[in-house]
Amino acid sequence: MIARYAISFTFAAIITFGLFFGMQWLIASNQMPIQDSGERIRVQLEQVRDIQEVQKVDRKPEAPSEVQAAPEMSLDIASSSDSVSNVGGTVEIGAQAMEVAPIETGSGGFSATDGEYLPIVRVNPQYPPRAAENGIEGYCTVEFTVTAQGTTSNVIAIESSHAMFERPAIKAAEKYKYKPRVVDGEPIPVTGVRVRIEFQLDGN
Repeated sequence: MIARYAISFTFAAIITFGLFFGMQWLIASNQMPIQDSGERIRVQLEQVRDIQEVQKVDRKPEAPSEVQAAPEMSLDIASSSDSVSNVGGTVEIGAQAMEVAPIETGSGGFSATDGEYLPIVRVNPQYPPRAAENGIEGYCTVEFTVTAQGTTSNVIAIESSHAMFERPAIKAAEKYKYKPRVVDGEPIPVTGVRVRIEFQLDGN
């Protein structure tokens, strides 16, 4: 037992002294002066070339080719607030004109001159653009009721030379104003009033 401890102690001492002397040798080697080999490293700095300035050019978008303006169309329509004493009228549409020649009768067969009811405001209908472009003329007869207030109601087209004239004629008749028929001091409605509106182009 004692011999085994003695052997272990001896090996430990040898290892310890070996490590000690090894460390001393390493320290001594690091303190050795560095010899100058005389070799020199040359670093050459070259002048950096000037970078050409890039010219910035603002490109403006090309102006669009001149668009030919559409020809202006003059539109001169009589005001709907104008009072009329006759039953005719003219509406100018560009270089074309439309003649309005209404003929009206009441349900009792009386004309406007009998004093039963009188037109106060007559609105000219708009000439259908398609008809004007194609040179189409015609007429439309509308029927309506003159109310006790002097307005029109239940306007319908009962006859026309072409369907394209019906809608403008109805819209115009809906804006008519009348002096209503008066019986015993009371205004009363008149049914079955008919107006024939003729659509004619200027120069015909």
